[in-house]
Amino acid sequence: PNLVHDQFGKKHPIPKNKGKTIEFRKYTQLPKLLTPLQEGVTPDGQPLNVTTITSTVKQYGGWIQLPDMLLLTAIDNNMVQATELLGDQAGRTLDTVTREVLNAGTNVIYAPIVSGDTVTPVSARHLLTANAKLTVDLIKQSVRFLKTQLAKPIEGGYYVAIIHPDVAYDLMKDPEWMEAHK
Repeated sequence: PNLVHDQFGKKHPIPKNKGKTIEFRKYTQLPKLLTPLQEGVTPDGQPLNVTTITSTVKQYGGWIQLPDMLLLTAIDNNMVQATELLGDQAGRTLDTVTREVLNAGTNVIYAPIVSGDTVTPVSARHLLTANAKLTVDLIKQSVRFLKTQLAKPIEGGYYVAIIHPDVAYDLMKDPEWMEAHK
């Protein structure tokens, strides 16, 4: 399967012989400088604020036991089938592990629960129900939030939303979706 969640992440090599903990650095954005410079005066230096983010490297894997008699006598090429099944399993495993790390983030906008004319905001993942629907307006709110946080879009100036096919189906039923795609 496609590594849907993994394709947009930054890749960092894991340093060899440095243990199981890997460190990443996040730099705080510098403030705007709205005071004009004065000729001959060097402005005060600015602090470089860095946050360290650590993660523990984990290993996942499995194998298929193929008896030698099966390999010698089977009509089908079981080694090829086992290899394909293991590759599929590895892809789904990696994508799920990556998804769960991303879902643990705290910058979240939840779809409200809509029942008739009543709209109930949702403040936590466990409060979501089948009546919490993604809408074009909620996507617009999310893009606005990303822009106000100065999130960098991917190449082409776009942000990415990864949604389940059932959610995509609900979104495409939104009347605003139809207007946006005429």
